[in-house]
Amino acid sequence: MSEKDKAVPSFRTEVGNRLRELEKRFKNRAEAASAAGVAKSTLQSWIEGKADPSFEGLSRLAAKTGTSLDWLAGRNLGDIGGEESSPSSSTSGIQAEVFKEVSRAVARVHKEEGIKLPPDALSDELTRAYNALIERAEDAGDRDELLSLVPWLEARLRKRLREARAAPGGGKRRA
Repeated sequence: MSEKDKAVPSFRTEVGNRLRELEKRFKNRAEAASAAGVAKSTLQSWIEGKADPSFEGLSRLAAKTGTSLDWLAGRNLGDIGGEESSPSSSTSGIQAEVFKEVSRAVARVHKEEGIKLPPDALSDELTRAYNALIERAEDAGDRDELLSLVPWLEARLRKRLREARAAPGGGKRRA
């Protein structure tokens, strides 16, 4: 490893530092872990840089605290023209609340349909679902409109999953 590589913090180190900062918004580590939907030991591993955090866990923490998911994932907003490098500089509470509802809807539909996604596929599914919701809205900044579209999103996702299962070779058998 070169001296330059040693000087640049790794993804795990940077995210761990940011999680440590975010953890201060909770009463204790157990409460922060609960908000992330993981065990306290898992959150500890993320903070110490021993394990890569899950997208779902970071998403839950970002939504719970109104923190920018970009910032939490290690992006320096100030370095790319953002206002500042801080936990809440790019994601408003409205977006976080909507994303939280989209995450719940995606999880609920997949659970009801008996489908368990690996972390990377879940990340892609959440991104697709959130983007579909934003595209469907007349005013993507209107929190109430976006939240009112969540049932539409659930129905659309359920239909797509059922069609994939019914198509020849399109769905996996249930375990």
